[in-house]
Amino acid sequence: MKLFVFYLAALIAVLLQITLLGGAFTLNLVLAVIVVSTLQLRASDVAPIAILSGLLLDIHAGTFFGFNIIFLLAASLIAKYVLHLGERAVGFWNVIITLGLLEILYLFIQLVMVFSIERFRQLGTYFFAGVTQLLLTLLAGALLYMAAIWLQSYLSTGQAKKRWLRG
Repeated sequence: MKLFVFYLAALIAVLLQITLLGGAFTLNLVLAVIVVSTLQLRASDVAPIAILSGLLLDIHAGTFFGFNIIFLLAASLIAKYVLHLGERAVGFWNVIITLGLLEILYLFIQLVMVFSIERFRQLGTYFFAGVTQLLLTLLAGALLYMAAIWLQSYLSTGQAKKRWLRG
């Protein structure tokens, strides 16, 4: 059940990111879901979610095919192993800093892939859009983290915990 909830959250995040939040620079909701899901799931459970989400984003995106797959998979592994999310008491700021650093890395890789010398004049616009995307992603990560903590505290009570852990 728990795994299904995170697959569903990732699918909803992908659909929102593609349709309602469309455009080149938007809220990176899928990255926020992947980072927050590492709090509750094992790396072997998060990796398929990251690959599937990246595949769906790459099918829609106009960038190099495989970019989102590789980045989201790497982000899930970084969040799980390098920063040891989910293996110790993880605070709000640990999640926000991790999400922020991964988003900055995502924007930097996009900058390197997209910009050439001819488009250098548009760099100011890119940085403004990138900062906006970073702030929106951090806000989404904060809200998702609070929802995950609320869900965890809700599930720590009796029957709800038994039903959640069975899935």
